[in-house]
Amino acid sequence: MKRKWTPILVIVGTLGLWGLSELFPPWEYLDGNTSTSRRVGYHFYKSPPPVKSPEEMKRLFHRRDGDRMPPLLIHVHRDPLQLIAQRIVLAWLALNAFILSLGRGPLLLRVLLWIFFALGSVVGALLLWRVLV
Repeated sequence: MKRKWTPILVIVGTLGLWGLSELFPPWEYLDGNTSTSRRVGYHFYKSPPPVKSPEEMKRLFHRRDGDRMPPLLIHVHRDPLQLIAQRIVLAWLALNAFILSLGRGPLLLRVLLWIFFALGSVVGALLLWRVLV
C-alpha cells in the first residue's frame, strides 16, 4: 500500500520548520578591528551566545599571542545572509513538496519536481553544514 504525502502534512511540517528556523536563527561573532566573522551556530533568538574570554576569542579568530584584541570590539549578531538563504531554501522546498503532495500532473513534471526538491535539499544541507562547521 503506497502512502502519499497529504498537503496538510506538508503545510504543518513546513510551518514547523519555519517556526524553528525563526526561533533559533544563526548567529556569528564579528571582529570590529578586521571585520572578520566566525559562525557561532544556532541559538534562541532572545538569548544570543555570550562573548567568550579574550584567550578563546584569539584562538577562534586565529590571532597570535602578541596581538592586542580588546574584547569590546567583538560583537555577536544574527547572520543575515544565512537567515535569508535559509528562508529561500525553506520556501523552495515547501513549494516543491506541496506540489508533489498533490500527486497529479504529467510524469515528466513530477520527475522534474523531485529533482528540484532533491537540489533544494542539498542546498539546505550545505547551508546547515556552513553554520555547524
